[in-house]
Amino acid sequence: FLRTGSGHVETSGRVFLLAGADPGLLPQLSGRQNAMILGGAYGVKMEKMGDFVSSVEKFCSLDEAFERSVGGYSTGMRGKLGFGIITALDPDILLIDETLGVGDREFRAKAQRRLRDFIGRSGTVVISTHSLGLAKELCSRGIVLEQGGVQFDGPIEEALSEYISLTGGNP
Repeated sequence: FLRTGSGHVETSGRVFLLAGADPGLLPQLSGRQNAMILGGAYGVKMEKMGDFVSSVEKFCSLDEAFERSVGGYSTGMRGKLGFGIITALDPDILLIDETLGVGDREFRAKAQRRLRDFIGRSGTVVISTHSLGLAKELCSRGIVLEQGGVQFDGPIEEALSEYISLTGGNP
């Protein structure tokens, strides 16, 4: 993780980060309570909160555990809940750092489908990845960075070719 020494970032709209699978879960609260608290913190309106929480509950498939304290959840259960909460939101700008490592094969496939839907609802999506397949599948444009500078910025196919030529395809 690098911290900048100077500069600034200007955004227009709601910016969400999907990195890892824990968006700040509170262990003393239940899965349902966490979904409500975090939904509210991320701007979900009260009139939409019921649908938001239902969406999270259905996606996570935690059954009765959704009503239990998150502090007793396994890492996989926490990952499912966190991913379910973040991907139920509607960002204007979405930042993604590879994050689909939680759960079993069936859950990862479900998470990939939900991620595609999430990306479709988002205005602008920025993905940081070394996965050429993920980049090719999800992106129309690619920016290749080399030693802190922009090496290439253009169509994804050309960006992937540039990346491969720089790295030999190795991350």
